[in-house]
Amino acid sequence: MNRIHLNTAIGAFAVALLAAPAALAQSFAYSDQDLLIGFRQSGAPDTLLVNVGNINTLILASQTANHAVVIGDAALLKSTFANLGGLKFSASAANKFGATPAINTLWVSRASSDTVTEATPWNRQGAGTLGTTANRISSLGNGGVTVGSITPSDVLANGIVMIPSGNNNTVGRWVGSNPGGGGSLGNFNNTFQGNAEQTTPNTFTTGMVREDLFQIIPGTGDSEWVASLYLDSQGKLQFRAIPEPSTYATIAGFALAGFALWRRRSVTPSSAIKA
Repeated sequence: MNRIHLNTAIGAFAVALLAAPAALAQSFAYSDQDLLIGFRQSGAPDTLLVNVGNINTLILASQTANHAVVIGDAALLKSTFANLGGLKFSASAANKFGATPAINTLWVSRASSDTVTEATPWNRQGAGTLGTTANRISSLGNGGVTVGSITPSDVLANGIVMIPSGNNNTVGRWVGSNPGGGGSLGNFNNTFQGNAEQTTPNTFTTGMVREDLFQIIPGTGDSEWVASLYLDSQGKLQFRAIPEPSTYATIAGFALAGFALWRRRSVTPSSAIKA
């Protein structure tokens, strides 16, 4: 995972992934359960793949301290694409070999209609169905490794690789809806139940767009909302993990304590009331 720089804010911190110094060897590695952020744009000559590390580690670290997390390198994103209008991006991870959670658990994003509304959760499905998509996600990560080993100059920073459109490992090759690569929808070669990509407005000079990340464990029912991702018009991508229920209870406790203190201060003591 790339070097990180911490900034403290009210109730949250930000983690920015920085480009590695020129003196250090740049590489793109992939391990099971790594969260991959893929960017592609219609007509653009290149795609961009960012590996932000183990999804469970990222979520746990942010939940433990009730943190919001910012990921990505805005400068590299803007230098890869002529503009950020009509840019498709997705977040995905897969558990193919780990003991926990269940084998073939996926973490897949879904576009939100606005920046405040949660997206509809993905449905949980059988391990076999999810496993087919897990293979595509693993191929996406391993494809980034291949690109970096064949053409090291395409690795823009540790964990960030630019994949030329002529390479068979472009983001669209594994995320897009066409079996042979590309395709307008991000449903992992028609192996997934819906579109994992959010698309920015054609003119994207202000504001931000959001997508939500869901953990899909084999089974039935709704998947679990674990984080939200926000991309702004300057290329900054923010990851906000959802606090655990215990965190909400702590916040509620502080709120009640504050209200009680306010009540005590706002009520005039009876001894101070004149007859």
